[in-house]
Amino acid sequence: MSIIYSKEQDGTLNVLVCGKVVRDPEVKQGNNGSGSRVKFSVCYGKKKYMDCEAWADSDIGAVADCLEKGDVIGVMGTHRTWEYQERQYSTLTADMIFTLSELEGYEPTASSTAPKSESDSAFSEIDDSDGELPF
Repeated sequence: MSIIYSKEQDGTLNVLVCGKVVRDPEVKQGNNGSGSRVKFSVCYGKKKYMDCEAWADSDIGAVADCLEKGDVIGVMGTHRTWEYQERQYSTLTADMIFTLSELEGYEPTASSTAPKSESDSAFSEIDDSDGELPF
């Protein structure tokens, strides 16, 4: 699976991570009454994990709460890091969660990617018999 980063001008790090859910989601109450969050982890490479969270009272939180260990998903959101007791932590706060289960094991074949006939194609061959291109 994979991970893609994009850094905004204000320093915000947007991340798209695709992988398998490695533990069932848990609803946890935030510190100082900051609201509850659904927490889960995604494995996106060989022994590479991303801790993710979604606000429990949002639509994204409802989706996150329905996830199960082994689901193949994509999570897009804001990545943040912090240090606590000389240890580095990071979390991806989800803005979007989508399933990739339908794509697992999908391999395109020549018949599924090639047009069935020339009339099915959105493109056509350019006749260059006069030697000049039409643009």
